[in-house]
Amino acid sequence: RGTARCVNDADQFFDIVSIDTGSTPITANIPGADQHGMPVKPVAQFLERWAALRAAARNAATDLHIAIVGAGAGGIEVALAMQYRIHGESGRAQFTIISDGPAILASHPAGVQRRLDAILSARGIAVRLHTPVRRALPDGLELDDGNLLPANHVVWITGAAAPAWPHNSGLQTDERGFIAVNSELQSISHPQVFAAGDVASMIATPRPKSGVYAVRQGPPLAENLRR
Repeated sequence: RGTARCVNDADQFFDIVSIDTGSTPITANIPGADQHGMPVKPVAQFLERWAALRAAARNAATDLHIAIVGAGAGGIEVALAMQYRIHGESGRAQFTIISDGPAILASHPAGVQRRLDAILSARGIAVRLHTPVRRALPDGLELDDGNLLPANHVVWITGAAAPAWPHNSGLQTDERGFIAVNSELQSISHPQVFAAGDVASMIATPRPKSGVYAVRQGPPLAENLRR
């Protein structure tokens, strides 16, 4: 029998457990990122801060400056969705997407990149490429070239990193700290533990950290748990 120790020190006993807690943004190498900014995960925490940001935008006398760090699919989608919601609520905000890479949507075809570039331009969302972030500050981002990008709010969407607790719990993890599972989504070290989505790593057949793969794992995971 296993035990899950919760953050309030309560113990939850289990015979079988399924873990689908997601990942965290990659910010460990950026000083100040944990103190200054809004990581999109965990989602519950992000939603609370997103509500406060929308209220600030509605009450702002001048445009808020919002920086989105990360130009992958998640960063582009969140930037467009946040702008649409804030402007739809008569809020005031300008958006800048920042990436240390040479292009948005680096893993997508060139045609997709061009179409999204055009959409971002039409929507007035600025994009800064080849722009690594050196540190996060209370009033913005210090860039690698030493310049300051002023920002009232910074949203971090910088790829998937593993939370610390799976490795600390004694579960076998891959080299990045994600729970190592087999083709049945079952922990390699603890057969009573299943894991799916971004928190898991299928050792034999690795998958990108993307929601589409997490969704596809749902039906076989449910069947395996019933069995």
